Amino acid sequence: TGGSVLLTSSSATGNQWYLNGNPIGGATNQTYSATASGNYTVVVTLSGCASAPSAATTVTVNPIPPTPTISAGGPTTFCAGGSVLLTSSSAMGNQWYLNGNPIGGATGQTYSATASGDYTVVVTLSGCASAASAATTVTVNPLPTISLGASPSVLQGSLSASLPYSATTGSPNQYSIDYDGVANGAGFADVTNAALPPAALALVVPAGAAPATYNAVLTVRNSTTGCVSSSTSFTVTVNANPTITLGASPAVCQGVTSASLPFTATTGSPDQFSIDYDTVANAAGFADVSNAAFSTSPFSLVVPANATPATYNATL
Repeated sequence: TGGSVLLTSSSATGNQWYLNGNPIGGATNQTYSATASGNYTVVVTLSGCASAPSAATTVTVNPIPPTPTISAGGPTTFCAGGSVLLTSSSAMGNQWYLNGNPIGGATGQTYSATASGDYTVVVTLSGCASAASAATTVTVNPLPTISLGASPSVLQGSLSASLPYSATTGSPNQYSIDYDGVANGAGFADVTNAALPPAALALVVPAGAAPATYNAVLTVRNSTTGCVSSSTSFTVTVNANPTITLGASPAVCQGVTSASLPFTATTGSPDQFSIDYDTVANAAGFADVSNAAFSTSPFSLVVPANATPATYNATL
């Protein structure tokens, strides 16, 4: 429908064109543009004498297929890695388009859409193409991502650990943590869709967690789109507290400015020590020590020159 074919008589003059044996009004030229189905003939009349009709030329005008419609087999907004099945109302003759461009090989009644854009379908039957269907818009939201920093290590008895992250994409605003069975058994609790803080994640460490490295995976989620990242592994390492076995507490004569505190054994490879004197000792001039380096026995303690005779208390 809407097309035509130009028929040409072998005679330059005297023509009368016929459709299905009926003369076509005004059709007396050597050519005739046929737009309707039927059998076309031509008769030539010269000097009052008419020829026999020509052999018939059959013209078939095929109808334009109706404009197809598209139905979606599910939500047309989904996360990357998903799809939606689009179905044409026509069982045959389909060509699918994305944003007005034909999709190679997409000629079935259905098409699985995985990319964002406007999908249409055109039906071609007997060489005649329909109008394009109304567009079905598909929106594919990206999966969020997160870049984790170094996995934390804490001392046994610590109740929290900090897990830093440096960057996100896809606007995540929630996070989930799935600890493995060993970590769950040690008391680590899974986290589901907690609010994502602007900086490091504060991890809860069970008070009774034994020294070990515990495994977990983290995902982040955009609560608006519902899209969830792929899993990122991290660990929480609980280190044993170092120990030390002290020797005898020292005694010195008044006016002596140093004392030796021996030790016999350590565990956990300590390399720093701190001393907290009580208030009486501080008042007498004993100075607290914080994270001073040491390697071999004994500790060398500083005794105030003016310390009066007494027993002074401290913890190491």
